[in-house]
Amino acid sequence: MKSLLVKAGVLAGLMLMLGIAGNAQSSQQYRAQIPFDFQVKGVSYTAGAFSVGPVTNSGALAILDRKSGKMQVLGITQLGGERSADTSKLIFVKANGSYTLSRIVTPTFEFKMKATWADARMAKNASEKKETVAVDLRH
Repeated sequence: MKSLLVKAGVLAGLMLMLGIAGNAQSSQQYRAQIPFDFQVKGVSYTAGAFSVGPVTNSGALAILDRKSGKMQVLGITQLGGERSADTSKLIFVKANGSYTLSRIVTPTFEFKMKATWADARMAKNASEKKETVAVDLRH
């Protein structure tokens, strides 16, 4: 009986430690200085300082305009994708002079934005070739 209690205690302690480590990774906030005006899911933002990261422990990802305090929930993060220890960036698509956030890549998660109906219409009517622009993120 004592052996069973010790094993259960060790297992509970291990699960607690792994849960805390996983939570610490997923709660990482990243910052970026974005030098151009852009859109995210139909919402316009002006150039400036932004934070990107999970909202509390929910797994929901948000972008925060550090100057105005305006925050927008982007969706649920997904582990996997182009994960690399040196890779943290925001990826924008530029079409007709407008920038739209399309992906967020960090060492702990990757997030792909779903195109809105307006984004798809603008891309279809684009008179110039689309261009991809990356902005580095930092902790």
